[in-house]
Amino acid sequence: MAKIEARNPSGVTYEDKLKDAKELYKESPAQTTGKKSAFAFEHCWVELKNQPKWNMPKERSKGFPQTPSSIDEGGSIDDDTVELERPIGRKAEKAKRKRADGDKSFDDYLAKKLQYMEESHEQDNEALRIKADRVRVDAQRADIEKERADTEKKRADIENERLRLETSRETHRVDIENERLRLETIREEGRIMTLDTSGMNDKESRYFENLKDKILARQQLE
Repeated sequence: MAKIEARNPSGVTYEDKLKDAKELYKESPAQTTGKKSAFAFEHCWVELKNQPKWNMPKERSKGFPQTPSSIDEGGSIDDDTVELERPIGRKAEKAKRKRADGDKSFDDYLAKKLQYMEESHEQDNEALRIKADRVRVDAQRADIEKERADTEKKRADIENERLRLETSRETHRVDIENERLRLETIREEGRIMTLDTSGMNDKESRYFENLKDKILARQQLE
């Protein structure tokens, strides 16, 4: 709008100036993108055009007088306002402190979170170590239990072998004893069978004759 005002046209209404300013804006490419577009903030301009901030002209370059032609050609005046650096307000200062406190709180949170993660990692490692130790101890206990069971089995096998040998020895001893008794019986029976009873009295003679009969009867049964 300042460029249109600088031309100082006569007999032109405010509405015509506003229309010319919008046409000029539409024909001028944007400094950032280089694209042309219509002015989309007229409602904002209507509210802010009379504010002191927007009515202070920028400093013009020395040696270049301001003329309508120089304004149209994009001379030293690029805009109709200048930016004034206003002191920070109470609310802004409070918001700034709040952001700073928030950043500090966030940093503290991150530090605590990192510490918690490190402690959790250490706790996880300690838990894994304890679990590994428990598995190792359980494996050792299982090995000891297996060795104990093997030892008990060997002891039982040895005891069974001892009992078998004792039984075998006892059986052999009994067999030997029976064989000895059998041989003694055979010798005694042989002696009785060959015994001469002619010189004995009647009682002794009948006794030995009865023994001979029993021996003969038993031998026949065998």
